[in-house]
Parts: sequence; C-alpha cells; structure tokens
Amino acid sequence: MSKYIPFILFVAAFCAISYSKNQVQKRKNGGKPYDERQLLIQGKAYKYAFFTVILYFVILGALSVVSEREFITTYANACIGMALSLMVFVTYSTFQDAYIGRNTNGNFSMIIFLACGIFMLVNTLVSKPILIIDGILQNSAGALVLGILFSYVGLILLIKKIIDKREV
Repeated sequence: MSKYIPFILFVAAFCAISYSKNQVQKRKNGGKPYDERQLLIQGKAYKYAFFTVILYFVILGALSVVSEREFITTYANACIGMALSLMVFVTYSTFQDAYIGRNTNGNFSMIIFLACGIFMLVNTLVSKPILIIDGILQNSAGALVLGILFSYVGLILLIKKIIDKREV
C-alpha cells in the first residue's frame, strides 16, 4: 500500500489544482468557456470520434470472425477504442481552435497532459509488462495505450501552440 501513496498524492494534487483552475476560468469567462463556433466544431469532432470508434470495433469484429480467434482482451480493446476516438476528437477540435476555451492559452493543460503521459509511459515500461501472450494483446497494454494518449494530446497542444506563434 505504501508504494501507491506518491501516486495517490499526485492524483489528489492534480485534481485540486485542476478544480481550482477551472473555477477561476469560470469566473473569468462568465461561466461560458466556449463560444458558439467552438461548440459547433466540437459537435462535429464528437461525430468524427464516434464514427472512428464504431469503425474500429467493426473492423476488429470482422477480423475476429474471419480468423475465428481473438486478437485482444476486452479491457485493452476498450482502451484502444477510446484512445483512438479521443485522438480524433482532440486533433480535429485543436486544429479548428475549439479544444481550448476562450481567454485561455492551454499551457497548463499541455504541461499536465505531457507530464501524465510521460509518467504513465515510464511507469508502464519500467514495470516490464507482458503485452502479448499467445498472439493476444493483454490488459497491460491498456496502461501503455493511455500513456500514449496523454502524451499525444500534450504533443498536439504543443504543435498547435508552435503553429499559432508562427502565424502571428
């Protein structure tokens, strides 16, 4: 139990900082962090993300039926499906200027996503999980996928920030 205390403290501090930053932003923006254009773009991004996850599960289901075997455990399958749809949502909405709300610069989010992603990747790789057993992707791949997801979101926000600085 004692080995989990630093992680629990990290998560608690992250939640407290995020909550307090969110409350400050709500007061600054009058309770509406996104304008109408951003909400419309986010709706389109949700649609693309939804169809991405549906397409992923259809393709994986078809492969399982054709080959008459499973390639992946249920947990890892869910993690990969959610990660793919979130990657589509974040990429589309970020490059359409709809992921970060009005009057915010996104530095805090970018740093937190990168830090959490790197932490999860390092933690997963240091524990040396067994990812594939008998040709089936195991549950331990879920943590690796989530680390990749958090790192990806942070990198997308960083890339967008660099692009915006060049355009100014």
